[in-house]
Amino acid sequence: MTFLRNIDLRAPRRSEAVPLMAAVALTALAVLQALLPVSPNSPNSSSLAPRRVPIAAAPMTKDYDAVLGAALFAPDRPQVPGVLDMSGTLDGYRALGVAIAGPLVSAVVQSHGGPISRIALGRALDGWTLAGATTSRLVFTRGNEQRVLLISRTREIEGTR
Repeated sequence: MTFLRNIDLRAPRRSEAVPLMAAVALTALAVLQALLPVSPNSPNSSSLAPRRVPIAAAPMTKDYDAVLGAALFAPDRPQVPGVLDMSGTLDGYRALGVAIAGPLVSAVVQSHGGPISRIALGRALDGWTLAGATTSRLVFTRGNEQRVLLISRTREIEGTR
């Protein structure tokens, strides 16, 4: 331990003293912890049985015929009035771009992460007709309904970062 005598703890330039003292203190605490006896009464040991959480029972329904008569996933179940039919929506489609040259308009869309396709003005896409386009959006119509797809401004090219 002659190297400890050569360290002047008051010298501000000797930065090795603080980590060395911390290492000695932590080593002394580790040795002390290993030498102390282990307590036989740990907080986890108990003579009691583990607490069991009661299972909540579902409320009993006496009207089983009404429940079975309107099965949620029955293929012949009628559509609930006032709920929109989601088949044929433009959800999942992404507008990638548009080309406008005078009266000629052509839009580029991608379906559900699938292939990229081109649609001319007046053509249909899943029952929706491309009715109009600007440099920032595509307008689709179906009957009295109208949907707008905004053109994505980010470029995603595979294989590049």
